[in-house]
Amino acid sequence: MDGAWLASNELAIAKARTAVMFRAPSEALSHPLKVGEPVAPFDHIHNGGLLLMGGGIPLFDDDGALIGALGVSGGTPEQDGALARAAA
Repeated sequence: MDGAWLASNELAIAKARTAVMFRAPSEALSHPLKVGEPVAPFDHIHNGGLLLMGGGIPLFDDDGALIGALGVSGGTPEQDGALARAAA
């Protein structure tokens, strides 16, 4: 996306990792978050950790087995989540 942060690559990976770890869209985990306030037990996630905002979608096969995830970053969390859902 024109003008997207260069860090978007790493952010997309973190969103995908979050979707895999929780077997749920990353945006589903963001609802209790408030900017600047810690959320237990995720008050210091870093170094390739998790990202609790829209853009990560877990991918399952026809039998319901987790096979990976898709991560999108570059827009707002709402845009990233919508794009990830459309791509999945």
